[in-house]
Order: sequence, then C-alpha cells, then structure tokens
Amino acid sequence: MRSVLLLLLLPSLWSQATERFYLGTGDISGIYYQIGGEFCRLATQANHQNRCAVVPSSGSIENLALLKSGKINIAMVQSDWAYQAFRGSGLYHAHPQPQLRALFATHAEPFALVVRADAKLRQLGDLAGQRLYLGPAGSGTRQTALTLLGLSGLTPKAIQEVKTDDPGEALCRGQIAMFAMVSGHPNRTLVDTAKQCDIRFLPIPPDIITKLLVDAPYYQRSQIPARLYPGNLQPTPTFAVAAILLTTAEAPDAGVYQMVKGMLGEGAHFNQQTFAYANLFRLPRYQTGKVLPITQHPGAQRFFQELKQAGKL
Repeated sequence: MRSVLLLLLLPSLWSQATERFYLGTGDISGIYYQIGGEFCRLATQANHQNRCAVVPSSGSIENLALLKSGKINIAMVQSDWAYQAFRGSGLYHAHPQPQLRALFATHAEPFALVVRADAKLRQLGDLAGQRLYLGPAGSGTRQTALTLLGLSGLTPKAIQEVKTDDPGEALCRGQIAMFAMVSGHPNRTLVDTAKQCDIRFLPIPPDIITKLLVDAPYYQRSQIPARLYPGNLQPTPTFAVAAILLTTAEAPDAGVYQMVKGMLGEGAHFNQQTFAYANLFRLPRYQTGKVLPITQHPGAQRFFQELKQAGKL
C-alpha cells in the first residue's frame, strides 16, 4: 500500500528543483529490490543532494509501464524487455517506447534449466517426453525456454508442459523433471530447493547459444558460477540477459551523470551480503557497450567516457 501511495504522489519527477530519483525494482524479497537499494544507498552516500528511493514492483514489465507514465524515473529492466520496448517489437509492437535510455548494466541473469542431481538427464534432447515447468504463461522465461528447446529439435508437442506454484518443491517431489528460470545467482529459490533435494543444471551447447545470439542481440554468453549450490563444483555454460538501469530521454544530463557517478564511482562498494552478488558487473567494461541493447543516456555516456580517458575502461 505504501508503494501505491508513493506513486500517486509523483506527478512530474524531473520538474522538481532538486534531483529526486525513484527507482523501480521488483518484489521486496527479490534480487532487483536488494540491488536497487544498494545503488540508491551509494548514490546518496556519494552526493547528499541525490535523493534516491527504491520503489517495489512486480518487475521489468511493470517498471516499463511506470517509467512510461512518469511514476518513476529510473527502472531496473531485463535487457530483452528493454530491447523490445525500445524498438516496438514483441509485446510492445503496438506501444513502443523509443524515449527509453540506458544507464548501465547491473548484473547478468543466466538462463537455467534446473534438474535433480540424480536425474538421467544430461542434454537438451533428454527432455523429450518429460514433464517440464517452463515459467508462467506470458513470461519471458517461458518464451525463451520454448525457443531454446525448438533450436534443439524439441517442439511443444515433444514435451509435457505443466503448471506449478512452487517449481522447486515440484522438482524435489518428482512431479516435474525440470524447471526453467532467468535470474542472478545465488538465487533464493534455488538455495531453498537445494535444501530439499540435490540439484544441478543442464549445460546449453555452444552451437545452440550461437544460434540464439544471431537473432537476439540482448543475449550474452554466460555461465552459472560454480560452488554456489551444493554439489555444483564446476560452472555451467549457458546464456544470459543483463539487468540494466533505464531512464528516459527527458532525464537531465547533469542529474544522470551525478547519479551514475555516485553509484559506480570511486569508493562505491556493494554490501557483500547482497544476494546475486556473484553476477554483479564489477568492472566498467561489462557495464556498458554491447551489453546495452538500446541507446545510452548522454549523462551516463559522460561518466564512462571519463573512465576511458583515465584508462579505467
């Protein structure tokens, strides 16, 4: 309720005399909310004229809607949704948002196919005929999973797609053979699942990843880091989207520059206890460039240009 009341009080954020940043994140128990809170803390700590508040939401899709309506002025969004909204493709073919501008990438969100450690599933083809949970209807996770399986020769008719409210529990009880997810790591759902049964991840073959990258520039080669979950001693090759911070072309250059500098500048250190810390982009070269699928805001460009001139990019 508090977040709803807050949004009702934000008619024109950039028209205020002092820079105030309202950062749309995700559920209060999720990764986006934690990371958003850290970036707001860093921005305010670096410059007390920055006023940064975290706004909880349901995630990327709602954040894009809130950003378009002016209820927030910064949003954390998956790079695939940002790309589609900016270009007017997919879900956004009738309502493009060409005014979107990228600030920087925050962390990688690898695609994971989760199976029980004792399952006789070793490659994508082994999923034929199995009961699978590919994600909620209409979600980006499900669409990506279907695309991935299609590239490996598995049509929707070749699998048994099921619904569940708790994929981790369903996996451990043997009700499904695999569930798909897109997330930073370590992930709370996977940590909780690993407490119920031993899990591992199916590797994505290099040739499949190459095919995905051709049609989807918002994907990057990635891996699920080793030793984050019991028994998973080696990294698992996969692909990932990036979580990126967005604003709009309306955002003032000077305000954006100061905010980005506060979040990423000298002395900016994340709380080591923050979940998904393993996938944070700590180095500047991973925070800008090809990982951003849409136009970068001039204020953010200025910060990274200064890093480049100083030999730090």
